[in-house]
Amino acid sequence: EVTVAAAADALNKILEALGQLHCGKSTTDAPGTASMRMIIPAKVTSAVIGPGGQIVRQMRFRTQMHVHIESITIPPGSQTDSAEQVVSFQGPFPGIRTALLLMADILLPYVEEPWFRVWGTTSNSGIFISGLVLFHDGKGKAAKGGGKGKGAVHGSRDGSDSAGLCLKLLVPPGEASCVLGRGGSVVREISQNTTTRINTSARGEFYPGTQLQELRVFGATQQAVLQAVAQILAKIAELSGAISGGDHNAEPGSARLKVVVPFRSACAIIGPGGRTIKEVVERSGMLVHIEEATIPPGPPHELTEQVVSLTGSIDGLSVALSMIAEVLSRYAGEPWFQAWSSNSHCGLHMPGPFLFAKGKGKGKGIGK
Repeated sequence: EVTVAAAADALNKILEALGQLHCGKSTTDAPGTASMRMIIPAKVTSAVIGPGGQIVRQMRFRTQMHVHIESITIPPGSQTDSAEQVVSFQGPFPGIRTALLLMADILLPYVEEPWFRVWGTTSNSGIFISGLVLFHDGKGKAAKGGGKGKGAVHGSRDGSDSAGLCLKLLVPPGEASCVLGRGGSVVREISQNTTTRINTSARGEFYPGTQLQELRVFGATQQAVLQAVAQILAKIAELSGAISGGDHNAEPGSARLKVVVPFRSACAIIGPGGRTIKEVVERSGMLVHIEEATIPPGPPHELTEQVVSLTGSIDGLSVALSMIAEVLSRYAGEPWFQAWSSNSHCGLHMPGPFLFAKGKGKGKGIGK
């Protein structure tokens, strides 16, 4: 009830300010009408529709709104815990609160399920999906469809480039500020120069067990992501004299960086008998250490991750990051990797030991 009340209050504020509540650029809705889109877990879509469409018909009757469920899942084709679909509502504004209450009643029985928490902490915003356009007619329904029940989505999916790469870096607040620049000018320039998307966790929202913010770099290609990361690290080194990774004892010109990787890729970074991690050390000259602790703690799932610590020279750091990116790129086409890329654990309170205590940590490490 608290959640629904807060959502309804926010929508009321929009209505008071604009005289209407509508999605997209359409301004043809009459005053007092509303259009709203709600994201739901793909696993509850059948419950929203109901046997023979019974539930969605009742929802239309009680809200007096057009109700449409997009047929495609986001990410496309995903069957993971974080897969989701969009429900569109259009009609008289008073129906919005009723719609929120009805949808909350449907979701409530699932909130204790492990997959629901995975979905609740995941955002697919920022993921590039080639050719995909939702709500083609601006009303949450297919341009040629009647908008009843599940609807079609216009747009194609080209598997050759729909899956991009993401690298997650942990940096102290001071270095995060270097990357952002005044009014975000630096990060915008890097993003434009490399055709990538760069997200930074909010000030004060740290990665669990640390005092570090998270930088997520998304790009359609491995090369674009590495170019963006290189410019980020160059800016930090230029303004700070070193890439400290939060270590106040870092010497000028040195590099200490924490990289967040999916739990499912950590074994591949180590390699059979430690072969891959040894190769990273030999080619980069860096000390490489993989924290044993998983984030979040507990049984691993698609959003579980570990942290790789890299210590050495700035030149060596570039080599090590390139090799790690090469390993991650093998998984970039997997639905779980897209879910992991869009998720951040920053700001979540998780009981457990402080990571990188005394600059070390329990886990797999090797170096010269």
